[in-house]
Parts: sequence; C-alpha cells; structure tokens
Amino acid sequence: MHQYIYLVLGVKVFIVVRQMNQSTNYGEYIMNDESRRSFLTATGKLLVGAAALGSLTAHAAEEHSHGGSGHGLVVDAALESRCATCQFWGGMRKVSEDKKQVITQSMGWCNNPDSPNYQKLTVADHHMKKPGIWKKWAVL
Repeated sequence: MHQYIYLVLGVKVFIVVRQMNQSTNYGEYIMNDESRRSFLTATGKLLVGAAALGSLTAHAAEEHSHGGSGHGLVVDAALESRCATCQFWGGMRKVSEDKKQVITQSMGWCNNPDSPNYQKLTVADHHMKKPGIWKKWAVL
C-alpha cells in the first residue's frame, strides 16, 4: 500500500511516496536521489531568500525611526490663499505659540465646496489661485 504525501515549498510541490509496512503501522519514506536534490535545492533557496529578507528588514529599521514629534512643514500664518491657513483645509496642523506660524504634519482634504480642489488631497503650502475661495482659519 502506498500513501502520497505532498510537500509544498515555495512554488514547487514535491511528492514523497510513503510505503506502509504491512506488519506494523510505521511508515517508511522512499525518496529517490532526484527528488532529494530538488528538495534540498528548493530548501536552500528558501533559506537564502529568508536570510536576505531578514537582513533587508533589519537595515530598513535602522534607517527609519519614529521618535519625536517631527518638525513638519512650517507655513507663515500671515500668508493668504494657502491651504494650511484656510478654514476648510483638513490636514494635521497646529499653530505656534506666537501664532505667526502654522506647523503641518500631513497633506489634507479640501472641504470647501466652492474650491476646484474640493474633496481632493492638497499639500499645506498649496497656493489657491482662484479668488474668493480662501477663508482665514478661525484659530489664526
């Protein structure tokens, strides 16, 4: 009696024939030289790939950190027609203590239905060219 066991490694599937010993319930695996070589080759490639990926991940973690609050993009609070100073801009922002600067940390959605950028992402220092769209942010 033969039993087929499928061994999946990456993209390749190896079939190992298991021959059942009639006198006992223990199985004996039969693997020819060709399938053994293929198995070892695929396993080696898998280990090399995993090692390379681990090294790359560790290198990326060293270069990039998430410490501190970040400086962000600073926009002069006195500027008109800039998204960061507009009442309708929906990005992450805060005003400096002296209220002379707006510090932004992201892009933001334009929430002004009269703007050509309505419901679009814009950068904080985007200059609105169409007159009458910009409304001064109430915090300023």
